[in-house]
Amino acid sequence: MMVTSLVSAAATVIFPAVLAAAVDERFGGGAPGDALFWFAATLTVVVLCEVLGQLATPTSTAATARWLRRHLLRHVLTLGVSTRDQIQPGTW
Repeated sequence: MMVTSLVSAAATVIFPAVLAAAVDERFGGGAPGDALFWFAATLTVVVLCEVLGQLATPTSTAATARWLRRHLLRHVLTLGVSTRDQIQPGTW
């Protein structure tokens, strides 16, 4: 997820320059060439990184919640009933 964020940030930073070059090339009277290709490639990278980020966030949240539940349950079960009975209500 961190790599996706870094790549997305880099592509977003260079996007205006690539867009300007593609517009200049297209409306400057020349045939579409390298600038249009780089514009399409940069746009594709930005969109893919955003989609991957949107998919990775709930996945990592669910995995973290599962890990926390498992470890909390393990600690609670390790305490057992005998430890619970030793702790009097209202004492900390």
